[in-house]
Amino acid sequence: VHRANGFFAGLLGSTTVEADLTMACVDCAPEVARALASPADFVAPALHQALLGTSGYYPYGLPELRAAIAAMLTSRHGLTTKPEEVIVTSGAQQALDLLIRCELVPGQPAIVEDPTFPGMLDALQRSGARPVGVPPGDPARLARAIAAHRPGLAYLIPAHHNPLGVSMTADAAQQVVGLARANPDVVVIDDMTMADLPLGGRPPAPLAALAPGLPNLVTVGSLSKTYWAGLRLGWVRAPAGIIARLAAAKAAVDLGSTAYQQAIVAAVIAELNESILTARLAWLQPRYEALAAALDKYLPDWTWARPQGGLSVWARLPGGADAGTFAQAALRRGVGLVPGRLLSTSGDDEAARHVRLSYAQPPEVLTEAVRRLAEIELR
Repeated sequence: VHRANGFFAGLLGSTTVEADLTMACVDCAPEVARALASPADFVAPALHQALLGTSGYYPYGLPELRAAIAAMLTSRHGLTTKPEEVIVTSGAQQALDLLIRCELVPGQPAIVEDPTFPGMLDALQRSGARPVGVPPGDPARLARAIAAHRPGLAYLIPAHHNPLGVSMTADAAQQVVGLARANPDVVVIDDMTMADLPLGGRPPAPLAALAPGLPNLVTVGSLSKTYWAGLRLGWVRAPAGIIARLAAAKAAVDLGSTAYQQAIVAAVIAELNESILTARLAWLQPRYEALAAALDKYLPDWTWARPQGGLSVWARLPGGADAGTFAQAALRRGVGLVPGRLLSTSGDDEAARHVRLSYAQPPEVLTEAVRRLAEIELR
């Protein structure tokens, strides 16, 4: 049984959780729902007919969607991108899995931040790679880890870190780019899945935008946190050589993501991306404020930093309480949350004192969930 199973348990079986704070999943954007219900309003007849005349297999992704993603990265994030530098994947999870398959061999070290996105830890464990943890936003510790372990890749979340919610400083980002330049054999992955979810202020620029043409800087993104997770559409932005390796691996896995849905999403990105993101921020803000207010009211002795963006709060339990035990008690009250050990490479005592609370649920659900958590006696 791989170590991250506890995080995915809610997806793999039935559950009695009434307030699920484990999964950072957003409601389907109305524009996306409309496009899926009436695809003919978005997909041009000529493209519709052209698609039906093909096999439908696009390991690199539908050309129209690759172009739409490249244009979005260029205009919105200042990351000049050509369509041939993009591969479409089944969410960011598959993007990370393909990068692990292509850039690591079993037993090889991979640097990740500690804590980090549990899906990456799960993928690394399944591949037989050896994760090495470093504190988020600490280029000095990252440099020492690279020198000591000579990893095949380093996985970072510079914009609205999952689970901390913080963003990497401009100075730290420049230092990371310098490390990538000095270590060309290490693929540095910038996961920008949460980048379009700020809670005030602008997210930092992607690392690749700071060093155009640096061949080992790779960017991963997804529509799961802004459009809808059910689309299962993510991407990798990388030099053509890496994209070719990833396409070969993806062809062996699934021959390519669903072609017609890609055509729909390409049109939605081109026509409605800005309005969807604006509405998503209006959706996000009251949810975060509800969780923050409930924590202040019901759990004032918990320690947590107000996030700069993303979908979660990283909170430390008071008095040295164990988060795993607390999570079990929370489940008995119908509240699901993620104990810190599942987001840590080491699962040390500090991680064991933390929980991740997603604020993707409606405000009233979040308030009631925290009220129930306050009823638990800490030990």
